[in-house]
Amino acid sequence: MADQTIGEIALGESSRLIFSMSEWRGRFFASVRKFVATQKYKGPTKSGLVMNNKILRELTSVLTKLEQSIPPQEEHEFGRLPKSGTEHIKIATLPSENENGLPAVDVREFVDSPAYQGPTKRGVRFRWNLLPDVLACLREQVKMMGEAEKNEPSLFGPGVLMEPKPEPEMGSGDAPKNGTLAEILGESVKQFPLRATTRPWGNRSSERDDPHLQDGEGIRELCPQPPDPACGHSDEESPPALRSRI
Repeated sequence: MADQTIGEIALGESSRLIFSMSEWRGRFFASVRKFVATQKYKGPTKSGLVMNNKILRELTSVLTKLEQSIPPQEEHEFGRLPKSGTEHIKIATLPSENENGLPAVDVREFVDSPAYQGPTKRGVRFRWNLLPDVLACLREQVKMMGEAEKNEPSLFGPGVLMEPKPEPEMGSGDAPKNGTLAEILGESVKQFPLRATTRPWGNRSSERDDPHLQDGEGIRELCPQPPDPACGHSDEESPPALRSRI
C-alpha cells in the first residue's frame, strides 16, 4: 500500500515531523521523518526513523515513562532499543540552547562496528513540550499497526493451524478404526486380527488345527531359539527336528 500519513507536528517555520505507515513485501512499518520547506529544497530529509511493530511499541513505552518524569537540564540517556548486532536506538535528553529553556528529546540510531562507532543521521529531535503530541502520533501508529497485522490473511488459510483433537484411548482388545488414513487412500483399511500365539516345542498338531495359521491371516510370534545340547539340556527337551539331526 502507499504511505499513509498519520499526523504532522510543526518543529518551526520551515520544518515539521510527519508520521506515516507503509507496507513492503507484506510487512508493515511505521515511519517518522523530518520534512523541510525552504527556497532551495522542499521535501523529506535523511533525519527520520523506520520501525517495525516491536521497535515502535518499545519506543512508545520509553517515551511514556520520559513524559512522566521531571525534565532534566543536562544530557541524560533514558533508554536503548537494540535494532541489530551493531545498531541500537538511543533515547536521550539534551540541554536547551536557550537559558532556562526546556530540554530537547533526541531519538537516534547509533552504530557500534569496527569501522565506526557513534550517532547517525537516522533519528529525530524535538522540544520537550512537543512530547505529548509525538506520543499521540506514535500511539495511533501502534493501533493501526496492530489492526493491519490482525487483518493480514494467513499464508495457510483460516483454520489450518488448529490444535489437533486428542485421539480416544484404546483398550487392549480394541482394533484401530478407519479414520484419516482411509479418507486419504479413498478406501477402507483392512483390519488384521490382533492375535499372537506361542506354540510349545513338539506340539505341531495344534498348528495344523488353527484356522488362522492355515489361511495365513494370523500373526504368530517367533519362537525362541531351540535349546543347545552343549548347554546342559537333555535330548528330551530338544524339539523333534533337532533330535533327528543329533
